[in-house]
Amino acid sequence: MPNPTRPRRATTTGAHAARAAYVAVLLLATLVPLSFTGGGELVAERLVRALLPAPGWKLLVDAVRNLLLFAGWGVVWRLSAPVASPADERDVVRGALLSGALLSVLVEAGQLFSPARDTSVLDLLTNTAGAGLGAAAAAWAVHEVARWRGRPSFLGLPAGLLALPYLLAAGFEAAVPLFLQHAQLGVWGGPLARLAAALTEADGALAAGFSRADLLLFVPAGALGAMSLRERGLPYARAGVLAALAGAGVALLGELVHGMTGYPVVWGALLARALGAALGAGLAAAFLPAWSRRLRGAQRLAAFWTAYAALVLFWAWRPFELDARPERLLADLAPARWVPVVALAREADLAGVAAVGIGFFLFFPVGALLAVWPLRRSGPWRGLRPGLGLAALAALGQALIAGRQFDVTLLCVQLAAVVVGAALARQAGYRTVGQVVGPRRLSRR
Repeated sequence: MPNPTRPRRATTTGAHAARAAYVAVLLLATLVPLSFTGGGELVAERLVRALLPAPGWKLLVDAVRNLLLFAGWGVVWRLSAPVASPADERDVVRGALLSGALLSVLVEAGQLFSPARDTSVLDLLTNTAGAGLGAAAAAWAVHEVARWRGRPSFLGLPAGLLALPYLLAAGFEAAVPLFLQHAQLGVWGGPLARLAAALTEADGALAAGFSRADLLLFVPAGALGAMSLRERGLPYARAGVLAALAGAGVALLGELVHGMTGYPVVWGALLARALGAALGAGLAAAFLPAWSRRLRGAQRLAAFWTAYAALVLFWAWRPFELDARPERLLADLAPARWVPVVALAREADLAGVAAVGIGFFLFFPVGALLAVWPLRRSGPWRGLRPGLGLAALAALGQALIAGRQFDVTLLCVQLAAVVVGAALARQAGYRTVGQVVGPRRLSRR
């Protein structure tokens, strides 16, 4: 795949550190808890089960989780590698695929000796596929973002680099809504049978499921989508219409996926999300011209940063009901809760997958923007520190919210997303334009 710009070559030390850190994450996610018990006969019995996995819901959930987990390995492998030619690109993707396969073989072999873990040949296949897909997706993203370098943009880098991740986060929320993970209908069968039952049980009263929070979460999806389409040359009105339709399509797809997993379909929630996307797209189409003329350079970025930081905290701190009981805080922040990935590994539903996906896609744009427009070029707020601080604030603040809890895995995902976003922007050839606050912050774009 051709790369239109010569990327900054990753340092050997930084690349090795990033890969070693992710290997540690993989081992925690796949081998904890691990207890080596049982003789050769038990190992042989587990090996037979591994080669002949029984179909079921848990198998599907594990497949999705494995794809996402090892896709992260592929992304880290690609963004920590120097790439200067199409041949290098192919070699790097091939290296991610092979290294993912090797790691998966070692992990699955280790799980054979533990009754606390399940080994499966399908895990080996999904792990390997995830590593390859993650590296290929990162390579494609670097190429696409680099291709738009130097073209007019509202924020100093393509708005699509913000719009697409946010739309994916909104899609995860639509598919597995917060606080609805335990509302299963008690139906069995394949995805289509579950969807049919969910549609049959759906409440036709739109007002019953209409949520202002759902509406507000989809407003930025429509606005960022319209901004991205405008940068690609579409008139404001057409960009707004297409962005509204894309947001509504994601909301509908999420609700259908929700039904396929055996959860109730809520038409009011679908209406709220579609209206939110349409509202955001309409506002962007109407006010982007004036906004872009009135605010320039660092002023524009300061306004966007304020809005996006508030949006991220809105996602993290829903439903805004304070619960600061000391005994709850002590339990939520106990030392055992600071071991990453372990709690997620024990869960057998898609709620954890959705939380990880939302956390990553919300904070990926933060790192990308900081690579181009840091808050400060020097001092305590330089570089990626503001993004890392925002991620920590969002995660730790959940310990004070009723119905939420601090999750160190989510914190790690959000921190990693900031770093990955910045690494992708750098690999695509983007460099610092200016600082958002401080002296000489009124540079023009």
